[in-house]
Amino acid sequence: MVALTRHLCVLGLVLSLGCADGIPVGDAPSAQPEAAAPQSAIEDTGETLKLALISETADEVVAELYYTPRDDMKRPRVMELMVKASAELMYVSAERLEAAEAAGKQLVVQRKDEGVLRTILFATNNLNLMGPGALIRYRFKRIGTASARLELLPTLPIFAPADANDGLMLQEPLMVEGR
Repeated sequence: MVALTRHLCVLGLVLSLGCADGIPVGDAPSAQPEAAAPQSAIEDTGETLKLALISETADEVVAELYYTPRDDMKRPRVMELMVKASAELMYVSAERLEAAEAAGKQLVVQRKDEGVLRTILFATNNLNLMGPGALIRYRFKRIGTASARLELLPTLPIFAPADANDGLMLQEPLMVEGR
């Protein structure tokens, strides 16, 4: 009952937020062909949440968020994750991917602070657990030619219910080479 109460409190907070104006979020996969995730993105490297660089051009950087829990970890129903992008990257859009869709979750992305994105996966109509796999695809516009950085901030709790955070490991910042 305590875990359900915590979940409902987090869900109530999420519902009260709504979606921030002017920040594109896509719930359906894009019409563009999907790039295959690099092998390093899906290898078990020990991190529970990790970003994988999917593509980069002189103008755009695309990264995907992967959830790879260990077998002994509780699965989350809700996720609130802060993602920090260096000044060389400007957020363009995000879309939910297979693991989020399979759990019936909605995606909300809000700008919290300079360069920090508040990313929330939740559902108003289910308590489904999120399974392993690709959760979110982020698109950024490249500003200039310098190297850039994407970082998952360790602002806890990231998952609800709270015990889904036990054993959580975030990857080191993802570095994007300069052009």
